[in-house]
Amino acid sequence: MVVVVAVFALSAQTAEFSLDALVDGLPNIADFVGRMFPPDLSILPTAFSLMGETIAIAVIGTVAGVLLALPLALLVPRPCSSRPGCTMLRGRRSTSPGPSRN
Repeated sequence: MVVVVAVFALSAQTAEFSLDALVDGLPNIADFVGRMFPPDLSILPTAFSLMGETIAIAVIGTVAGVLLALPLALLVPRPCSSRPGCTMLRGRRSTSPGPSRN
C-alpha cells in the first residue's frame, strides 16, 4: 500500500497536479459534460464510414505484411525449420488450454 501511495504521489508531482486548478476547472468540466448530452447522432454515418476505412487499411496492411513475410520465411535456414509442421504445432500447443486439472 505504501508503494502505491508513493507511486501516486510521484506521479502527481511529475504531472504537476494541482488540486486548486482542478477545483477552479470544475465549471469547465461541467460545461464539457453538459455538451455531451443529448448526443449528436448526426455524425454516426461519418463515424461508421471512417471506421470502415480504418478496418480496410488494417486488412490491407495485414495482407501486405503476410505477402512480405512469405518470401522471407522461405529464406530460413534448414536447421531452424527441420520439420515443416513442427513449428506450427509448437505454436498451436502454446495457445491451447491443455488438459484440465481437477
